Amino acid sequence: MIIKIIGLTGDFSDTMEVDENMTISRFKVKIQNTYCVEARVINIQYGENLLENEDKTFKEYGISSNDTIVIVKKLFTKKHVEGCIYNKNQKNYIQTEWFQCKTCLPFNSSLGCCSECAKVCHKGHELERRYGQFYCDCGCYGHNFITCTNQTFDENSTYLLQPLFFCKDCFPSNQEATYGCCYQCSVQCHHGHNVKSIGSFEKLCKCENKLNKNKCLCKNALNEKSIRLENENENEKENEADNN
Repeated sequence: MIIKIIGLTGDFSDTMEVDENMTISRFKVKIQNTYCVEARVINIQYGENLLENEDKTFKEYGISSNDTIVIVKKLFTKKHVEGCIYNKNQKNYIQTEWFQCKTCLPFNSSLGCCSECAKVCHKGHELERRYGQFYCDCGCYGHNFITCTNQTFDENSTYLLQPLFFCKDCFPSNQEATYGCCYQCSVQCHHGHNVKSIGSFEKLCKCENKLNKNKCLCKNALNEKSIRLENENENEKENEADNN
């Protein structure tokens, strides 16, 4: 069967022929027919039905021809974090303390980070402490998982298909076509807001939060603009009164 795959971080889109009886653990993605990367299917249809049991097949998960699946993959550009347990142990499981980051992956995900990455890469995020057999997914994915997709494009880029989300708390409902944001910003900038998936599009993220911190600067920016205009109006009135 033929399925469409898109990167959760907006890094690629493609169609693939897969065997419906293939298990999720055997699923690999080839990018541009030259580079095969390790991939993990995390959800179907933008956030629903998180795939945790990788021993199940596509058929058992109800994935059929022409369905779209979203995956997270190992990134091309890697960063280095001194002290990350992945540097030494790679994918070898060890008994250790680790953290599940609810900010980066608010789903009930098995992905996690070691204590060093919790301090460096996930500082200020919502973390839940865990203990058990673990290797650091943050290190595995290059310490680069949550980055606004808008920061990866320049004016000469060809936009790639990516899941987009809309924050009902920050913008009027009739502006979905204008203010869609990438997954990364939906879970960081709009954490705790009324966010919904609006599908996949070849568009840039329109979140106004350039720093990509765990708070919504879109709404703050709009409020600051209103306050600034009010202050300017007040100053104009005061100047007019002084002149009179």
